[in-house]
Amino acid sequence: MRKTFTLAICLMASMASFAQTTANSFVFQDAEGNTVADGAVLTRTEIIADIMDSYISAGLFVKNVSDTNAYLKIETAILQLPDGSVHSICYPGNCIRKSKPGTSETPEVGGEKPGALNNMQTEWFPNGKYGTCTVTYTIKEYEYEGKQPNEQGIPVDTYSFIGNGPKVTVNYVNADPAGIDAAEAETAVTSTVYYDLQGRSTTIPDKGLYIKKVKTAGGSTKTVKTVIR
Repeated sequence: MRKTFTLAICLMASMASFAQTTANSFVFQDAEGNTVADGAVLTRTEIIADIMDSYISAGLFVKNVSDTNAYLKIETAILQLPDGSVHSICYPGNCIRKSKPGTSETPEVGGEKPGALNNMQTEWFPNGKYGTCTVTYTIKEYEYEGKQPNEQGIPVDTYSFIGNGPKVTVNYVNADPAGIDAAEAETAVTSTVYYDLQGRSTTIPDKGLYIKKVKTAGGSTKTVKTVIR
């Protein structure tokens, strides 16, 4: 009986300790300060041009929503990346640039004070390539363990991994204008005919109830009821 009671106490203590170290200190936010839901899928299409290059930004920030200092890395899983283009993330300081799909983490642990908001600087450089770059970002939360000597005996900051926090997927899209024009051309209306309830056709209807038949350049036909007032 005593062993069972002791085991129960240890289990409760373990659960309490787990609850205190849940990875919930951070959220993703956009440039307007809106919290991005865990598991959200975003699409970014705006090309930003500067003196050096042109890129599409995710416009994502990380915010410490806890009441204590908190620590994190960002896991970057590049799922789709057109050949010749580059994905970049600069958090908390050093930039990581990748030209092939794969998963990596920011090499440094970033420390954020309560309420602090920091730009992840996640960007896709199309380099003239059309297509979509798809990336999933995951917050990986850490706990500060203090300073420990490294291999050279120099005290350095050490951290222990707590768990994964929120994640968000971003589709960076650089659309081919010619493709857009072609799509618009396909849906361009080539003819519109109205039919009255007796089945008589006209292109300039009077007031009343009609069947409207529209044809597009792509060959599709749409028929709807409409009322001319």
